[in-house]
Amino acid sequence: MEDLIRVACCSPEVFVSNPVKNRIEILKAINKHAKNADVIVFPELSITGYTCKDLFLKEELLNSSLKEVITLAKEIPRNKLVFVGCPLQLSNGKIANCAFGLNDGVIKGIVPKQYLPNYKEFEEKRWFTQDLTEEIDIVLENNCHVPFGSNIIFLFGKARIAAEVCEDLFAPIPPSTFNAMAGANIIVNLSASNELIGKAEYRRKLVEQQSARTLSAYIYCSAGPTESTTDLVFGGHNIISENGSILKQSERFKDFSYIEYDIDVQKLNLERSGNPTFSDCQKRFVKPESFRWVPINLNPNLKQDILRPKVKNPFLSNDPQIMKSVCDEIINIQICALKKRLSRLPSSKTVIAVSGGSDSTVALLSLCAAYDSIGFSRKDILGITMPGFGTSNRTKNNSDALMASLGITQKVIDIKPTATQTFIDMNHIPFKDYNITIDGIKMSVEEYFRGKPSNLTVEEISKVLNYLPSNAKDLTFENVQARLRTFYAMSSGFTVGTGDLSEAALGWCTYNGDHMSMYNPNCTIPKTLIKSLILHFANNYSNYFTQELGGDLSKILNSIYETVISPELLPLKDGEIVQSSEESVGSYNLNDFFLYNFIRNNFCFSKILDYAIHSYEDEYTKEEIEKWLKLFFKRFFQAQFKRSCCPDGPKVGSVGLSPRGDWRMPSDADFDLWCNNE
Repeated sequence: MEDLIRVACCSPEVFVSNPVKNRIEILKAINKHAKNADVIVFPELSITGYTCKDLFLKEELLNSSLKEVITLAKEIPRNKLVFVGCPLQLSNGKIANCAFGLNDGVIKGIVPKQYLPNYKEFEEKRWFTQDLTEEIDIVLENNCHVPFGSNIIFLFGKARIAAEVCEDLFAPIPPSTFNAMAGANIIVNLSASNELIGKAEYRRKLVEQQSARTLSAYIYCSAGPTESTTDLVFGGHNIISENGSILKQSERFKDFSYIEYDIDVQKLNLERSGNPTFSDCQKRFVKPESFRWVPINLNPNLKQDILRPKVKNPFLSNDPQIMKSVCDEIINIQICALKKRLSRLPSSKTVIAVSGGSDSTVALLSLCAAYDSIGFSRKDILGITMPGFGTSNRTKNNSDALMASLGITQKVIDIKPTATQTFIDMNHIPFKDYNITIDGIKMSVEEYFRGKPSNLTVEEISKVLNYLPSNAKDLTFENVQARLRTFYAMSSGFTVGTGDLSEAALGWCTYNGDHMSMYNPNCTIPKTLIKSLILHFANNYSNYFTQELGGDLSKILNSIYETVISPELLPLKDGEIVQSSEESVGSYNLNDFFLYNFIRNNFCFSKILDYAIHSYEDEYTKEEIEKWLKLFFKRFFQAQFKRSCCPDGPKVGSVGLSPRGDWRMPSDADFDLWCNNE
């Protein structure tokens, strides 16, 4: 996968004040553990040990440590960027606490620590200086000039790497903030942060927040237990974070600690390009010309595996507590939005089409919760069930039981007679080109009706449907029913819609049919999350309803959850649903994965495909994923005209397709470019 940079943190055994042994341990760790890593970070003052104290003032230690760093640079593989900590005596005789960037056999850059802790157990100003303004380059052996300063950014392709040291992160405005605004997307921190009760969580939050604020990856490497001496204990707390998410962190208090992970630098760059606040800060606080760009040599394509999370359902969490919190928040957002809209209506009466499917169930439950919150009677909610030619007994019974349990006003409108009359008026014979065999006689449907739509009746159409093949399709037959349902609902009063985000993305709705309503509380909730909300309601419904409920709501909701997802517009077989949405448009798990990465992460076709293969390799072949991904893009582009006139509805997550705020796109854009995997 392109644009993945493997970063690593390593806290090896430390021999305090012995640069030779420390160099050997560092080199051993690189060769044994970091063979596939591109950027490797070691702790603060890792060449000498952090706890040398007044030994830092001795020339023997200063000279030896610099010599060992120069030697180490020559020994490590040329295609790696390695950061080690080492003291450095400046031209004015003062000593700086520095991060050395080693690559291609040499020291590529030296970054001094900007903020020196000098409180409680820390006394770094006793040995080190913050007076760093005079130094631009450091002259080493053979008159080699090495860039020196906090303004250094190491450059490889789309990867831009900057460094800071320990306390720099703890400052109100860390140096990495300016590095990031200058373009750095990977920040490394060489640290020697001692362990205290609660400090590990504080460090973790700092790393997490700094990576979020800077839209970067933050690589934090701290000194391990073998650094411990006198009053101080170190735990080797290593953390890899990306844009506010902890990707990996080490177990503390181990003599040796190593973690690695892949950073997606393209993803970070795309996040920044879509964030004008970040750009505004760049213009206000950073002068690009004041930073120095140091080219480095990496070879990230050597890796065969991918160290990235396998996130099959990006809208969901595997953590039950997080999912409960997410569902609670969504429901409360829906309730709040519905209360506001209801307050602007001339009456408390609303209409909702209740099919017995998952979408209408979530919309109805949220509507009832909103009514309870306001103090309205649920009897003012008119739930209309509109069975058509494809309605199963299961969904009809679920619909009836749900409405009865919630105590709303119920109404049944059988749309089959009106649909039949519509076919007659349109001179349309449903499924006319299909062959059927009735009473041993094979004929086309058109022949059965003798080519005269006036002979159509509900009974005759229903009879013919039983003889059709399971793959029979008739778009007009479906659309007439879908639009009739919307017509009846919207003619009855203020209509609350039921469509979801996945259907909007795929265009899996009938224009001016189930696509339209007067307010849609589910409009930014994908299908995978809709299903989770049903289970959440089933287990926690008492949290949202203040009025009494009848029947076993939990049992009803579980039955709805287990029902196949279908618009129920095509014929049944032996009373069972045969029209599966996922057979037509693909797995909703896959489609929601595609949608999230296209809209939220701005990934291209090839990148979405790579991530999908990585996450779903145990379920689908590459060819299957590619087929469904192409269909997703085709349907997504073709359906924009439907989204351009979608009804209002609350935004509940970071992915939305509302033309008023989230997604603006021409209705006639060509999708070919987005399906090209070259």
